[in-house]
Amino acid sequence: MKHSKIAVLLATALLSFAVLGCKTSTNDDDGNSMTNMDAPNNLVINSITRYDATYSGSVNFSFNYNGAFDGVTEAILGYSTTNDSSTAIYDSYTSRATVESGANTRTVTFENWLPTDGKKYYFWLKITSSSNNRRDSDWSNVAEFTYTATE
Repeated sequence: MKHSKIAVLLATALLSFAVLGCKTSTNDDDGNSMTNMDAPNNLVINSITRYDATYSGSVNFSFNYNGAFDGVTEAILGYSTTNDSSTAIYDSYTSRATVESGANTRTVTFENWLPTDGKKYYFWLKITSSSNNRRDSDWSNVAEFTYTATE
C-alpha cells in the first residue's frame, strides 16, 4: 500500500510539472494557416501562333510580378471565350511558365486548341506555389486578344 501511495504522488507531481512546463503560444498560427500568393499584374497578350499540324496554339505574353517569392514556382495562363475567369481553360502542365521578379515575357502552348480567325479570347494569369502554407494567387487582370490568322 505504501508503494502505491508513493507511485500516485510521484505520478501527480510529474503531471503537474508537465502541465506547468507547457507555455501558451503567443502566435495564433497553428501551422495549418494558408496565405494567398500575390496576383501578377499588367498581363498583356503579345501574339498567338496556331499550329495546325499539332492541333495546338502558343500564346506569347508579358506580365509583372512584384509579390513575395516564398514558394513561388510558376505561373499558369488560362483562357476563355467569355470575360469570366471562372470559365478559364488551362492545363496544369503545358500552360505553365517560369516567374521572375519584375517584368516577364513568356510563351506557353495549349494542346488541343486551334485559335479561330477573328475570335476574341480572354486571358488570365495566376501564380502557383509549391509551399504547403501558400495558396495559388487569384487570377490577374484580364487581357483581351483577337486572333488574326496569318498566311
